[in-house]
Amino acid sequence: MVLAQTVQTKQEKIKQLENEQTILRGMATSGIVTASFTHELGNLGDVLSGRIDELKELIEEKAPPKLYENTPDFLNPYILLEDMKKQDSKLKNWLKFSIESAKKDKRKRKKVLFNGYFETFNQTWQNIFSNRMIDFTYDIDKENLDMRALEIDLDSIFNNLLVNSIDSFMRQKQNNSRQININIKSNTKEIIMDYYDNGQGLSKDILEHTQIFKALYTTKRNEHTGEEIGTGLGMWLVDTIVREYNGKIKLLYPTNGGFGIRITFTRRKV
Repeated sequence: MVLAQTVQTKQEKIKQLENEQTILRGMATSGIVTASFTHELGNLGDVLSGRIDELKELIEEKAPPKLYENTPDFLNPYILLEDMKKQDSKLKNWLKFSIESAKKDKRKRKKVLFNGYFETFNQTWQNIFSNRMIDFTYDIDKENLDMRALEIDLDSIFNNLLVNSIDSFMRQKQNNSRQININIKSNTKEIIMDYYDNGQGLSKDILEHTQIFKALYTTKRNEHTGEEIGTGLGMWLVDTIVREYNGKIKLLYPTNGGFGIRITFTRRKV
């Protein structure tokens, strides 16, 4: 009986590892494709920067804006061009994000200064924060606090947490005070990172909260069809990376609601 249970447990573990390997292959392929077309994507971003302004200049020569003063917005070419410009700006930001994520130096283990890292992190997401009316703050208890890590691993942790927060804010439409805070403190033994948002918090459908760390587990569904729309990979990636650094992860429960998580890394001896 014990032997049969042991075999079954091993088989389940092997199946889980095979599923994770399949997921990682797909993600690696996406990264390779992005890296392969970095030059072309960069050129496309440059084109997006000014094409609408150039088009407006050409139109103004034949049809100045005054001609459309009494025209409904949906028929006014200048208003339509401004809408297109905003969409181009969003696309350019996502292209920049993809290109930055694929940079080779992010895949080298090095000393990462947290102040510099989160300053860049804030700049990268600034347009999204502004468009979604999100107040993002971070606080680090020591100016030169650092950690030896792959920068792409830190990106995977905090980008996934951030995407979950943004999704929560979008579903919580009445929340006019959208806040995300990262608090990093340290002692002689550990680096402790607390991440908070004031979104909806964990779904009530999750009976066992640690399930969110399982691969392919998601509660995100289309509100009209009920179809799953989440990948179920974000929190699994966060947990996997933290464990690879021999770190610990713990869910927090803010008294004012929202979502909280604590990530703890052991400090390396110098």
